[in-house]
Amino acid sequence: MNGELPAAILGNPPGRWAAAVVIALLAALALALLLRFARVRLSGWARETDAALDDG
Repeated sequence: MNGELPAAILGNPPGRWAAAVVIALLAALALALLLRFARVRLSGWARETDAALDDG
């Protein structure tokens, strides 16, 4: 390769890299929010289940 950058890096314009980074950040944010809401919903369900079992 005699010190040259790979053609894959040279062939992609900077805008494409920026778009990939933005998409990755948005996907990470969406996943974090989804997990947060799922945890809140599941914790509420767990409290209701525990209360029902205690009344049992």
